[in-house]
Amino acid sequence: HICVSLLQAPVRLDAGPDLVVPEVLVLDASRLAKARDVLDRACLVISMATLTQQVAARNRRAFGLNQMQTLVGRLNILLRDGIDGTQDSVSIPTLVDECVRAAREANSQSELPDEEVAALRALIPNAASPDHAIFALVNKRILSSWVHFLPYCHPQILQEDPGIIASLEGRARDEGMRSVARISAGIQHTELGKELIDVGGGLGRVMRH
Repeated sequence: HICVSLLQAPVRLDAGPDLVVPEVLVLDASRLAKARDVLDRACLVISMATLTQQVAARNRRAFGLNQMQTLVGRLNILLRDGIDGTQDSVSIPTLVDECVRAAREANSQSELPDEEVAALRALIPNAASPDHAIFALVNKRILSSWVHFLPYCHPQILQEDPGIIASLEGRARDEGMRSVARISAGIQHTELGKELIDVGGGLGRVMRH
């Protein structure tokens, strides 16, 4: 789908001489660029949280769904809003500290070994790379989930029958929401999960009109 291809472009979609958005979507370039921002942020958040969970698990620390969702929420806020809502860019070390804190607090009965803390601090920055296996997998899952929100065909093909269009839109959103939920259990009932659903719905509206 053209929308998925655009969201994988290596350049900003709303600015610069290398604008890659087709003419028919130029007015939606800003929306597409924001979708890409959410995509990149979600991949980073979920990747970092997953690595944290893995380190905690191998140390037999109780890092369950609640801890995962809490960490996802905290990382998402830091990346989206900055520290204390200042919207200043957050450094990787700040995000690493948040992951280490979450892993340590997963078990109040014992300390996380220093070597495991060091391993976590070494692993987390790697999650920021699009080439990282977890990052790439999450990216693929998110894009696949957004495809479900896109129209089956153009309204003109359906002779603009509002009943049929509304039914297809409803089915697309329902399937899209189910697909988003399958990306990671850690984003269910979180602001990030809601953002992914809202972006998917927005992309669907763009391609329908």
